[in-house]
Amino acid sequence: MEQLPTEILLCILSKLDWKSTVCLLKVSKRLYQVVFPSIYRSLHIRLDAKDVVAARQRLHDINLRHVQYTKHISLNVPYILHAWNRVIRCDPDDDRLMASPRSPLPDVPKFRCDLLVNSIDDNCLRSFSWNVGMNCPDVIDLDGIWSALGRKSRLNAISIITLHGCELDRIEPISPVHLPALESFTWKSPSSCYGFRWMRDCIAIHRKQLTTLIIGVFDWHTSMEGWAERSETPSTDRNFLANDILGIEPGREASHNLLPRLETLSLTRVSFSSYTRQMSSCLNISHLISLELWECRYALDLLLCVVESQQPTRLRKFTFSSINSANLEPNEVEAGSHSLSSFLLSFKGLDTIRLRLPWYTDPKRCVWEGLLNHSATLKYLTVQGEIEYNLAMNPEIFTLCRSPSLIGFGINAQPGELLRIWTTQSEKPTFKALHITPLRKLTRRQRWNEYGSVRPYVPWIFGPDGLRTLFTLAIENTVFFRNSKRRRNFTQQEGDNDYILWDLEDYTDPDSSVYHN
Repeated sequence: MEQLPTEILLCILSKLDWKSTVCLLKVSKRLYQVVFPSIYRSLHIRLDAKDVVAARQRLHDINLRHVQYTKHISLNVPYILHAWNRVIRCDPDDDRLMASPRSPLPDVPKFRCDLLVNSIDDNCLRSFSWNVGMNCPDVIDLDGIWSALGRKSRLNAISIITLHGCELDRIEPISPVHLPALESFTWKSPSSCYGFRWMRDCIAIHRKQLTTLIIGVFDWHTSMEGWAERSETPSTDRNFLANDILGIEPGREASHNLLPRLETLSLTRVSFSSYTRQMSSCLNISHLISLELWECRYALDLLLCVVESQQPTRLRKFTFSSINSANLEPNEVEAGSHSLSSFLLSFKGLDTIRLRLPWYTDPKRCVWEGLLNHSATLKYLTVQGEIEYNLAMNPEIFTLCRSPSLIGFGINAQPGELLRIWTTQSEKPTFKALHITPLRKLTRRQRWNEYGSVRPYVPWIFGPDGLRTLFTLAIENTVFFRNSKRRRNFTQQEGDNDYILWDLEDYTDPDSSVYHN
């Protein structure tokens, strides 16, 4: 989609009936410099509203986000945060931090924190998200925000997503006691020990009322070492999450009521070593509605403890992303397939499943048997194996794809091979969204030739006898066709369908590579 001219975008912004959120992705420098003052002015008007009618439209949710570029991947989404003059990327598939220099951000007017402070003091603000990811005192006055949060407020949700260069030590003097209504807490900070004491106190004080808990650290071991250095406690023979954050003491049973109201839990790169049974109990796993485990050590042992407890499970959404198989210990490899299979077969009712599997799992036993157990309720399914394995070769995939409840489906496979297998089936899938991730990454020169074999299958998808239910097709890092005439030949035949194609050949601008039809 071509980028809107600045004057048109400003006109749209001036006419909007502001609800709660404005999100601009992949903005150019000039657009960033021109549009942000308009957004700030609109935000100030909203916060300064005094009359009754305007007061009804006051912001209840504020998300301070200063990220210029985003990257979307079907399951293993890398964290990309914007640092001053550098873009820092941390890919879950790679333990290395990658930095690429960029020109400095353009000058923008300093955010009027007094208006945000008034919003917090007036107790109209319910949600605050600090999702800046940069060293930003020159853009946003941190002192005013932290001092406002240090006073008593009615915030229901607070989210801190940032880099370790963002002066998080300013948070520590703020007492979590001043947030008595807090129910949702998010903390994501890469390789930093700053603020961990505040995170621990916040969980300890509000544990009985928290319904959502999200903790993510890009490099947990580095963070643990930093914490041990600051607190002068040994880092060996301790579980950082269990002992130092959740307060579970070694040799003692964990409280079953540590987080009694917790319904949504997301953990990234934490370890359950030596505390799987205690943490399955204190994290309220059997009563969760949504559970996400991203590259957590001994996560499969945690799931096995849930199965062995034989408690009824309320889960509706489940995400499991394995760590790099090269980093697994022998006992983890042996128990992995059995644990995940047993967990998926131990209950029914999941409507969203996202799996990224290690190489040692048996797809027939570990994936398809468990997934078929939830086929009656399953709406969204994403299954990825390691890059060498083609999950599309499993015949059970056709049974899942024909499930009447399935809306969205994602898989890693060779696109041409996957579509060729499906053309041999008499009964076609009925889902509305399909996302295919190639088995391997290709260079720009290879892309077009490698996926040229996909073109004959485009009519099978968008033609008169194609997938009439399909609204969105995404094939990562490739495209079927490029010029508008060829696109029209198919869009005239496919009726009400809609689709999005990414074309990275002759890549110039992120926005110009996305077609919306």
